[in-house]
Amino acid sequence: MPRIIAGRYQVQALLGQGAQGLTFRVFDQHQREIVALKLLKSIAFGDPWYEAAILTQLRDERILPVRNADFASGTPYIVTELAQHGTVYDKLVATGLTGLERSEERL
Repeated sequence: MPRIIAGRYQVQALLGQGAQGLTFRVFDQHQREIVALKLLKSIAFGDPWYEAAILTQLRDERILPVRNADFASGTPYIVTELAQHGTVYDKLVATGLTGLERSEERL
């Protein structure tokens, strides 16, 4: 049986693991769509909504929109839209770790 987080997010795959926590591709059973869910190891001020509010205030095309934030079994999590074009690390690996081109429109 698939793992369910917070009674609504059905885990489909582990997307990555880093210093801040684990990120999963999940199916949101309430919204009926695929999103990303990060289980956080620690958060500023002990409140996942604080971090979500900061990310929301930093709105930019390079920052995924926040969909939800809360606790699941005592572990804080943040839900965002799922990145559709891979990660920066994926792009670096594709270049042989030689770096990325700067876009003229982003200068």
